[in-house]
Parts: sequence; structure tokens; C-alpha cells
Amino acid sequence: MALMGKNNNRSALDDDASLFQVQEAKSEKQKWSQMNTHQRLQYFRDYYLIKCLICIVAAGITAAVLWSTLRPQKERVLFIAVVQDYLTPQDKAQLKEQLEQKLVLDADRQEVQIDDVFPNGHESNAKLSTYLGAQEIDLIITNEDRFQELAEAGCFEDLNIYLPDFAKENADLLCWSSGSSSENALTEDVNQDRPDLEESTLAGQVPAQTGPENKTAAYGIYLPDINLIQSNSDTDLGTVAGIVKGSLNKENAAAALIDVFFEE
Repeated sequence: MALMGKNNNRSALDDDASLFQVQEAKSEKQKWSQMNTHQRLQYFRDYYLIKCLICIVAAGITAAVLWSTLRPQKERVLFIAVVQDYLTPQDKAQLKEQLEQKLVLDADRQEVQIDDVFPNGHESNAKLSTYLGAQEIDLIITNEDRFQELAEAGCFEDLNIYLPDFAKENADLLCWSSGSSSENALTEDVNQDRPDLEESTLAGQVPAQTGPENKTAAYGIYLPDINLIQSNSDTDLGTVAGIVKGSLNKENAAAALIDVFFEE
């Protein structure tokens, strides 16, 4: 009989009783094989359920981040910047839909972007300058005062040259400016963007046109739908749109003006 306790009292159990045997550690596989269905289910809930849920959530987050980072980005066929003014969410969505119906051929791969977060201030000017420098903006919509500032900096195409028929049909809506482009720069831009013009015209023989107050170029056009753009200014300034000279999508910007903003 086995001895028990401090006084070495004898136990009623034999020396070979299971109580006195060293228990061998069982592997998970052995434990699993010795359980019935109910025990296995309870064992899984107790030891593995939370771990599995954490792994699933982590895998989902990782997959979402990788997909967002590595998936093919949509081609932007038109970028409109609404500067110092804004659109209501409803008008913005409606305008975007109208533009995409005209310009987007593959909705899964192409898109139109409208950014109206350009309020007054230094940060807004820095953002606009960065976008213009990267040639991301195709069409700018803003109030008349801000438009004149950008036009005098040589930001826009002269609509009388780039879209002569459109400018002629809407002559009363043209926004004139003195601009800052030299005659040589103007000839170079015309040669690049309007190859259909005659050689004599490209040689710098573009007929001189002047607007109000001897302003020499129609860099913009007043938008007819004055209710579309909401103004951040207290003054009643007209809303003007202009095609950016450094745009990579000038044809689409022109189509937006002709087929959407001035659609009959």
C-alpha cells in the first residue's frame, strides 16, 4: 500500500492506482480522436473559435488593403476643378452622371472627377497650383474675378482659336481677358492642339480679335445654368468656365462645354 501524508499513513489505494501514475501529455490529435461530436464542438468553441474569428478579420482587412492599393486604377477622362465655388451633393452627382454618359466608354475602367474643394485661402491656392503643375485639371469653373487672375497668368486656351465655331455661336457669353501669353507661345499651342488650321494661320497670322476694354482673348465662357454652381462669395459674380492650356484631355473638356453645359 502506498504511503500518504506527512505521517506516512498508508493509503487504501494500491501503488499501481491511476492516481499515482504520471499522466502523459496527449497531443491535440489524440484528444480529438477520443471525443464525440458534442465534445469536439464544445472544445472548438472553447479553444479555437475566437482565434479563427481574429484570423478571418485580419485576412479580410489585409485583402481589402491590398486590393485597394494594387487594383488597376480607373483612367480619368476629365477632371473639373470648381474653384472658390461649390456644387451641392445632388448637383455634383447629376453633373458627374451627365458627363460620364457623354465621355465614358467603359465604366469599369474610366471615370470623370469633379473636385469642388478649392475655397479661398493659401492652402487652396497651393492645391490648385500643384494640380495644374501635374497637368491633372482639364476644365476650371470659378467666379469671374478668380477666373481673370488665372487667365492673366496664362492658364487657359483662347476659345476663339481653340473652339472658333463654339465661340462664334456663343459670342455674347465669352469672358475676355488680356492674358499673358506671347504671340510665339500662342502660335506654338495652336500648332499643337489645332492641326486642322491652315498654315498661314499657324504662322502667326491669326486675325486680331479684341473684346471689351481692349482685352485680347476669350479665355472663358459664362455658364448659362447659374443655379448649378453655388457661390462662396457675397458678391454677385458670374460663373466662368475655361479649358486649361496644359490639359491632357482638352478634347473631353471641349466636349463637356459643348455637349453638357451648353446642350440645347
